[in-house]
Amino acid sequence: MRKFFLLFIAGLVLLTACDNYGDKVQINPKSEVYYKEGVSEAEAKNLGDFLLKKEYFNATDERSAQLTKVNGEYVVKFVIDEEKLNQDKDNVLSGFKVWHMWIQDNVFNGAKTKLVLTDDQFKDVQQVGELSAEEKTEINQQQNNYGNKVLINAKSEVYYKEGVSEAEAKKLGDFLLKKEYFNTTEERSTQLMKENDVYVVKFVINEEKLNQDKDNVLLGFKVWHMWIQDNVFNGAKTKLLLTDDQFKDVQQVGELTAEEKTEINKQK
Repeated sequence: MRKFFLLFIAGLVLLTACDNYGDKVQINPKSEVYYKEGVSEAEAKNLGDFLLKKEYFNATDERSAQLTKVNGEYVVKFVIDEEKLNQDKDNVLSGFKVWHMWIQDNVFNGAKTKLVLTDDQFKDVQQVGELSAEEKTEINQQQNNYGNKVLINAKSEVYYKEGVSEAEAKKLGDFLLKKEYFNTTEERSTQLMKENDVYVVKFVINEEKLNQDKDNVLLGFKVWHMWIQDNVFNGAKTKLLLTDDQFKDVQQVGELTAEEKTEINKQK
């Protein structure tokens, strides 16, 4: 479920070297937060840790942010590629409005916060506004619907909720990666929950492609059902569902017959 608010990432660029950015706290080998003007190192680290948790900071991309405080208001600056910003300005700004909400609520406990997009020397390019009340409600509802998330690799994630642990979600994700459903080229998400002691695994499906070859698609997912039930959940009751891109049910996947299981196991 990689929604619009993650689209801005491709537009970020590296910071140009300079001595005027303030003090620096290193979050990981690739990520840093500069801070100055009334901001403590602890506040800068809190921001950096949150950006790492939300996967803006990661282990592969070199990224910097700057935190200052002006007239009692926190100011967070992100470097942006102006050309890419102007190519899709509405979506980029919508994405950063979500970051504004997240940072204000989770890092600064609701205190006044402003986000600014800058060039590679932290010079202002575009101020980011705020989400409307209706937009906040919609996004929070989406998060509630999807659940918590464990990232398996840069392209793959498992959402989990309702009686499922992070360890169980990660085990499912690691298995899907091992079996190459998750890979390094395609963005894919699944959802795992538990209903009446039954594990429920949801896969997003293109309904048009499903309807073009429904029997074969369902047969393939029946095999996934067997693999997941046996290898991830140790034979516990498991149900697979195919869904739209908001995890709304489209088609339940049945189970292989005993004869089909025997035939497939022979082919291994």
